[in-house]
Amino acid sequence: PKNWKGFGVGTRFSWSGGPGSVGDKNEDYFFNYYNFSASLKYYFFSNTFNNGFYLRSSIGTGQLTSKRANDLEKSYTHQFAIGTTLTGNIGYTIPLNEIKSAQALSLELHFETSNRNGTIDGIGDKTFKTGQIGANVIFSF
Repeated sequence: PKNWKGFGVGTRFSWSGGPGSVGDKNEDYFFNYYNFSASLKYYFFSNTFNNGFYLRSSIGTGQLTSKRANDLEKSYTHQFAIGTTLTGNIGYTIPLNEIKSAQALSLELHFETSNRNGTIDGIGDKTFKTGQIGANVIFSF
């Protein structure tokens, strides 16, 4: 709403992964990761949503799964972890009023840190602490 002066509340979903691939020891490898979170976004200079510089933060939950299988060696390893993820972003949004299929284009820098508890075959319970830095291009509709 316009009376929120550039402040927004929403949800985010991120996923990465892929189909199985063959590793250097002829093993099949599978990986996936997802995160679902609640998010706050604030346009601190313009005080207008979808216009100018913004800060975004989110907190949520997600999982990480990694599997390796080698039929010839009869070996199989599995990692599974679930836990919390915290993100921080800074970006800039350009309104696209002249393009009817999109309202805005945003470019942002992204920092993410996660803490997950999981199980690894042959090791047992383990805590995973991971993070990433990236860049995002976002089309708002």
